Amino acid sequence: MPYFLMFIGFFFAEILSLVLFASWAGGAATIMMLALFFFLGVYMLRHIGVSAFLLSMDIFRSRDGSVSWYQMLWPMRYGMAALLFLLPGFFSDIIGLALLLPLKGKAKSAFRQPKKDDNIISGEFSEVKTSQSADTTHHLE
Repeated sequence: MPYFLMFIGFFFAEILSLVLFASWAGGAATIMMLALFFFLGVYMLRHIGVSAFLLSMDIFRSRDGSVSWYQMLWPMRYGMAALLFLLPGFFSDIIGLALLLPLKGKAKSAFRQPKKDDNIISGEFSEVKTSQSADTTHHLE
């Protein structure tokens, strides 16, 4: 039931944002802004594609501490913003723009630190070069 109420509230917020923007900027500007955000959403979805969602899910499944939550959720936030831009209304566009804001996240290095292994034997080596004399040259006859 609470999800249904949230959906109804979202629907009314979208209509209210359209009416308020149209009364402030006019009908032609409202339609142009809706078209601009729609084509921006289409471009973003084509740019990121489904592969970003699949990449996020793969990183989520094999999470071993090498990727932060911020890095992992960026493709999902970008895709959700693109989907919100497709919806007609400015309330969803504002939420989509908020999703695109760079949040501060503690980014970890993409390179993993090697695990300390006690089974590794370290040592030193040196190359020994043998001196060749002139008598070792062979000629084919």
